[in-house]
Amino acid sequence: MKTRFMITVCLTVVCAVSTNVSAQIKTEKTGTTNNLKWTIRYPGFCNLASSNEKIAEEIKDLLKKRQKQYYATALYKNIDDVFVTDSSVYVTTETVVSRNDTTVNLVRADKEINLYTKKWDDDNTLYIYLADAPLIYMSWNEEGKVLCNMLYTLQYRMNQKYFDRELRRLKDLKEREAGKTQTVEENQRRYIVQASAATNQQLYSKAIDYFSRAVSINPLSYPVAYYNMALLNSQIELFGTAIMNMKKYLLLAPDAPDARVAQDKIYEWEANFQQ
Repeated sequence: MKTRFMITVCLTVVCAVSTNVSAQIKTEKTGTTNNLKWTIRYPGFCNLASSNEKIAEEIKDLLKKRQKQYYATALYKNIDDVFVTDSSVYVTTETVVSRNDTTVNLVRADKEINLYTKKWDDDNTLYIYLADAPLIYMSWNEEGKVLCNMLYTLQYRMNQKYFDRELRRLKDLKEREAGKTQTVEENQRRYIVQASAATNQQLYSKAIDYFSRAVSINPLSYPVAYYNMALLNSQIELFGTAIMNMKKYLLLAPDAPDARVAQDKIYEWEANFQQ
């Protein structure tokens, strides 16, 4: 059973062997909530300093230039330091995050987040959505846009290395298990059914979680889970993760009837990362 997404008035789910999803490329968005207008802008790639230490110093300086303080940004009020590694950009702060942890991730290699800035017309405040903490508030100025572009560029680099490792790991497993019959276990089927139910209710993140649990039991027995996760990832604009999951599907099912459609979806999603 494969989940197909058909965009009409709403997102519906039917059983089929192909997918039909309208083009998905990030563009500036405007809208209204409670009679208040807002604008969403997506970041772009930027040039970064030559070392992680210099990048960390730039990010720290930008965070210190925030002009507004809110309860939700208490995590960023008393920043001790900023660190940039190959797998994370994080800050240490005097504010306890959870379980006496004073470390806050801004972006992580193993978790793509949909980075964007949002501004409400009645407020001169910029919202930047991040990995661990709900958001950062900054005044609507060049510093906020620069910070978002830097984090976007860093996240892309980190994600690509992580995605490549994940694909190599799955390829190695496929080669080791070559010739063995792969069957869907009952506990896997439970998660697959629950994922389909969550998708029907448009609970896309929950559906992704159920599919992830299914493939964690046996990464090889149900390739369609990766196909469905890719479509779900795209619905919440996690296009890098969507590309990775669709590549996993093609790795396990290169001769599938919808292989051409799957590859074309990858090409479409890649448009979101053109420099």
